[in-house]
Amino acid sequence: MDFFILISSLSGIYGLPSQSNYAAGNTFLDSLARMRSAQGGYGTSVALDLGYMQTIGIVAENPDQRRLRESVRDMEPIQTKDFLAMLEHYCDPDLPSLGPDESQILIGLTTPADYRARGQEPLARVRSPLFAPFDVVRPHCLNANTRSSHNHEDVAQLFKQAPDTKARTTVVINAFKNKLSHALGVLAENIDPGRSLSDYGVDSLMAVELRNMVWRDFGANVAVFEILGERDILGAAGLVVKKAAE
Repeated sequence: MDFFILISSLSGIYGLPSQSNYAAGNTFLDSLARMRSAQGGYGTSVALDLGYMQTIGIVAENPDQRRLRESVRDMEPIQTKDFLAMLEHYCDPDLPSLGPDESQILIGLTTPADYRARGQEPLARVRSPLFAPFDVVRPHCLNANTRSSHNHEDVAQLFKQAPDTKARTTVVINAFKNKLSHALGVLAENIDPGRSLSDYGVDSLMAVELRNMVWRDFGANVAVFEILGERDILGAAGLVVKKAAE
């Protein structure tokens, strides 16, 4: 046999508890590839742990699945051409034998360093010690982390120095717009504070990030349901200012 390729999934790495049976199946595929590589004599054995395919499969075909993947942001979308290129590489009969540590390839994994490069907090589950090896500080992330820290200090200082409620509300609105801008990949000036957060696709996970930002930068203890319950961004900002004064 020249090659033995298993199509696995990143759910075996950090899948949801509700997917434990699916995660276990993929973990078996990963272990099988590692075992064959360790024993040798089987040709190329590799498990490709896929994130989500953007243009084919259930995510492409199901709008609800697509919205979920885009909102959770725990995986990078994989293009069909890139996947086919990987298959072409590992189907090469002249490829040297892989060792056990080379026989499991994670594709589309979003690491804590990737979150920080986008100015976001990593998901709670990838901040656990189990995923510490993924928390690699990349050179291009250092400047992003520094900017994120400065932005936090600047926003908090602007809020403290604001002379009145209107000025403080403006600071909070701009913070919301900047956060949504990073998450959605749109210009902050194109975000209308007269529209609701849900209009911009904010779900409970994104609302948790907003709540954490509000507590960190403005010292306001606002519940997720309160943020999502406001009619528009302006109302959410007003709530933050009110809570911060309590």
